[in-house]
Amino acid sequence: MPEEDPSIPTAARLWKSALWAEREVWDMFGIRFADHPDLRRLLMYTEFVGHPLRKDYPLNQRQPLIPERDPIAEAVVPGDARSALVTELPPASVVAEARDDIPAE
Repeated sequence: MPEEDPSIPTAARLWKSALWAEREVWDMFGIRFADHPDLRRLLMYTEFVGHPLRKDYPLNQRQPLIPERDPIAEAVVPGDARSALVTELPPASVVAEARDDIPAE
């Protein structure tokens, strides 16, 4: 595997569970998976530069500062097919009622 641009074929066509594992390997080590349908960062934030578990990653490298984000607001993207089922969070009163229905041990 070339060190400059490591790439191997994806296993996602055979095993759907390989999707997440391949995204993690790409995020941490920088190994690309050819024909992967959704190869994007999984563990590191989008603006992170490099791949932290590679042996050539500089230990003293500074990363760009980014503003703090609300992960719940980011989870719902209008028009995104992956977030079509999630429209909004339930009101706090509904959550409280659901908790009251749980039997005490």
